Amino acid sequence: MKQTYTMFYDRGVAGRLAGAAAASYRDEEGIREWAEEQGCEGCEIIGDAGTDTRVFVAVRRPSPGGNNPSPGAYAPPSPEGRGEVFVVFRGTADLRNWITDLDCELVNERISESVSGAKIHAGFQQALKSVIPELRETLTRLALERRDVYFTGHSLGGALAMLAAARMQNEEWRMQNENSSRPIPNSPGIWLYTFGQPRVGNAAFAAWYDAHEEPQMDADKRGFDPCPSVSIRGSNLKARSFRIVHAEDIVPRVPWLLNCYRHAGTEIFHDALGAEHVDWPWWRKAPGDVFGTLAEWRAAGRVALLGDHKVGTYVEILKS
Repeated sequence: MKQTYTMFYDRGVAGRLAGAAAASYRDEEGIREWAEEQGCEGCEIIGDAGTDTRVFVAVRRPSPGGNNPSPGAYAPPSPEGRGEVFVVFRGTADLRNWITDLDCELVNERISESVSGAKIHAGFQQALKSVIPELRETLTRLALERRDVYFTGHSLGGALAMLAAARMQNEEWRMQNENSSRPIPNSPGIWLYTFGQPRVGNAAFAAWYDAHEEPQMDADKRGFDPCPSVSIRGSNLKARSFRIVHAEDIVPRVPWLLNCYRHAGTEIFHDALGAEHVDWPWWRKAPGDVFGTLAEWRAAGRVALLGDHKVGTYVEILKS
């Protein structure tokens, strides 16, 4: 029986982080205004002109008495309270980012000595590589006061958020096993909420991301899966990783399954009728896809393939 993870999902948190993802498209002044509105004590913006990649990091203090305002309210209780760090990646801003999106070659991603065969999208890897050193330094400095870290983003930003969360989780695990100091002290919680996120890696990467232990996936159980599966140590991130997908949004369906790409994390799917579902298989989504496409055609006379992908659409559906 397939296990699902819903106990940590918070729709209110998703709505607020969708607002953060929308804010990532603003100019620097607009981003800082958003951070101030959220009661953040600081906001740092990291960018790389060569890959046109941008991420901002905003920090909110723990509330007095250990009772944090949402989104941290459901985190494990702490007598000191838990502050929050928001790591928000911008999605596709222009044609240059679309070119990065469409560089669909799979390249090796070194996760740990126990994992082989894990590959990720070449363009996503290049984009993250351009900002990860500065981001790592910023998180190390800002997460000193037992804060939870929320990675989020829309579209390409969601893909980069997932990869950054995986890097942070894996590096912390590796440092612990080497009996060295952790890169992020006091073991903060790592959370991921993404919106309209495309697939980022192959079956081996997805299996590592979703696994709790070291699953052995036998070749005779893979059926027609053309991608390799391996025995790996899990990241333990699936229970805290939520991909919010809206109805006919086409972007979460790319890069294509036949290119060996697989999704990771827990999918929260909003169908064309407005209902919310967890990790629905494709055949359960098909009737809603048909209904939504017909309704859109009747209302507008056309099918807007990217219309459901706009970040504003995600903000709106999570308000209800």
